[in-house]
Amino acid sequence: MNLHQLPDSWPNVPNPNELKVIIGRGSPVEFGQTKVDDWVITMGTDPNQKIVGRAHGFHMNASNDHTTYIWYISHIYELQDDWFAGSTLQVLGIHGASDSGQWSIVGGTGVFTNAHGTIKFSRVVGGNEVTWALDVHVFYMQETS
Repeated sequence: MNLHQLPDSWPNVPNPNELKVIIGRGSPVEFGQTKVDDWVITMGTDPNQKIVGRAHGFHMNASNDHTTYIWYISHIYELQDDWFAGSTLQVLGIHGASDSGQWSIVGGTGVFTNAHGTIKFSRVVGGNEVTWALDVHVFYMQETS
């Protein structure tokens, strides 16, 4: 899966899917800067491919060293494709100095009730967006009626 981030602060982004809501303390790195996200999830790297879900949430600069961004991320991945439609995953973590790492899956609903696991991510460079390649490892227990 791929996560597509279209920042509102970049030039030539016709349909941004994040919005800066808090300006930080005035440092070049803006400690506390917060952005609200509605990122698109597709199966491929092209953001125009079939959307299989959305990442609703926010990311916040949690570094106070004034030289680097460390983004804390809190997202609900709302899936909308086939068998997973309406199910969600709660995703938390950080990224910053490196273009790859892991986020935690700390819960879920629908098909993914009692979910836990990890998402390995890596940044794919391109155009007027940031694309994150996702390798999702999720364990869950389906509810029985």
